[in-house]
Amino acid sequence: MAVGRKPNTQALQVNETGLLLDERGCVHVDELCRSNLPNVYAVGDLVRGPMLAHKAAEEAIMVVERIAGQPTRVNYDTIPWVIYTSPEIAWAGKSERQLRAAARDYKIGVFPLSASGRARAMGATKGMTKVLADRRTDRILGVHMVAAHAGEMLAEAVLALELEATLDEFTSVIRVSTSTVERRSRSMVRGLRCSVARRAISSNVARSGAVLCGSGEEVRSVALIARNVTDGAHAGKARGRSAGAQGGVASPAA
Repeated sequence: MAVGRKPNTQALQVNETGLLLDERGCVHVDELCRSNLPNVYAVGDLVRGPMLAHKAAEEAIMVVERIAGQPTRVNYDTIPWVIYTSPEIAWAGKSERQLRAAARDYKIGVFPLSASGRARAMGATKGMTKVLADRRTDRILGVHMVAAHAGEMLAEAVLALELEATLDEFTSVIRVSTSTVERRSRSMVRGLRCSVARRAISSNVARSGAVLCGSGEEVRSVALIARNVTDGAHAGKARGRSAGAQGGVASPAA
């Protein structure tokens, strides 16, 4: 049973040195890990934030580089979190609660592992992936997973957060099928449906009456459909009207 942890600051003689602690007993530092004492820094489990080894390591690197005159910073918004349960729980970026508290308009893409062929083959179908993105800009704001090896899969999402990538940019990367990371891409595709519709309108696909679905195959087909509409407007519109009338799904072979 996990009962929590606390910083070991009892031996720091704070009364004699004047070192400032916060209400939890952590050394009080700013965003650059500087304490209230000149030339005294503190990092890792001794200060605010998650008690994670990789967070401590990044803070230590930042402090050393800043002492050496480099303008290094730690992006605390992209620190990955992992709980090594079975299945693993991993996340990075914002949660829905944080976004609601900030009155941020967002959208969600969710993909259950039970729909992943690789997960079924591995016998690891318990879990899901969830992606949060800004509704207006499509920028990825948070990625959350419950899955086997979620800690390893999260690295790609952290990179997307660090680069401030959009859903379009992230899903444009071709991934091996059916790899474990592909399942997260599919959840993002579902969150992508609004931007796909906007692209469809601009390329006349929507006016042709085509129906776009949220799977990877249909999203990749949008470019081909749009090109067909552009290259042969009349033929494309005719095919679109036919698909729309039948309530079908547009595809490159339609």
